[in-house]
Amino acid sequence: VLEPSDLGADPWDVIVYRAIASAEDETRYESSTYFVEIIPSRDELDRLSEPAYERLEQVTDLIEQQREVIRQTERLSDGSDPRQAKRMDAISEMENRLAAATRSFESALGERLTAEAIEPISTALQSAHQGLRQSESTLKDHHLAQAVPDEESALQRLAEARRLLADALQQDPSAFQPSALSEIESAQARGLSPSDPEMAKLLRDLEREAKDTADVAARLNQLAAEQQQITLQAHSGTADQLPDLRSAQRATRRQFESLRAQYPKTFRDLTKLSDETSERLQDASRLLEQDSPMAPTAAGLAQDRLQQLADQMNRRWAARQMAQG
Repeated sequence: VLEPSDLGADPWDVIVYRAIASAEDETRYESSTYFVEIIPSRDELDRLSEPAYERLEQVTDLIEQQREVIRQTERLSDGSDPRQAKRMDAISEMENRLAAATRSFESALGERLTAEAIEPISTALQSAHQGLRQSESTLKDHHLAQAVPDEESALQRLAEARRLLADALQQDPSAFQPSALSEIESAQARGLSPSDPEMAKLLRDLEREAKDTADVAARLNQLAAEQQQITLQAHSGTADQLPDLRSAQRATRRQFESLRAQYPKTFRDLTKLSDETSERLQDASRLLEQDSPMAPTAAGLAQDRLQQLADQMNRRWAARQMAQG
């Protein structure tokens, strides 16, 4: 029995293989390509939440589409043949759509996973995107001999992204947990009434979610107003005001980070914007400490991100208020 570990394969990896034989007259024979997916144990899969598993299934769907691209390319034998060249053009369009779907998936992940967690996954997905674009170009140029190697390279990059995503989800299994609002919408679609025990629980969850969202929205509005004052003073203040300005900027940054730590679920699907806001506040604080001429601009960028975040949170609070009726 050949174990996946004997091949250096990990769960969620994809093994690509084909049989090759040479006859006595040195004629070479090659089979079609076969794919083996290394699936984790049932216990590991059961530990994943349904939303987390759905994200992994999205990458699996991209992988399956890429496998089909490889199968279709293998059926071709002559890129200079007009009919086969036309078929290569059609397969190239498949790669184009796959590249776009990969980029879209990467963007969506950033709203739920932290910057630290998303970085290796994002790198793998960007590499897969580049590989798919390279494969698309090779097919458009009708370079049949290079097409399958390029396609297989893109396939392995997608598999790597899936494996890294699975690792991240094990570290943070609640990352893709749906909000109470979205669960209520789903329950309503299933025909549940407010008297149903499941719906009653969801409505209580929504009430808590709405309160937390309102608290966070109010605090973000206040921080955005404070940051606006810091920005104005950074543009027009004098040297003797600088110590107070630095102190105010440090305080705003600390309060923002404290707010995120206190309400992690409320910020959960705004991770990307929250991380950007944190980075802008850090930049503003650092440049003010350095008395940099760029400090006013940095403070303004921090104000812009805080306001965007506050606006998003205000809209979410309004949606929950409406759902509560």
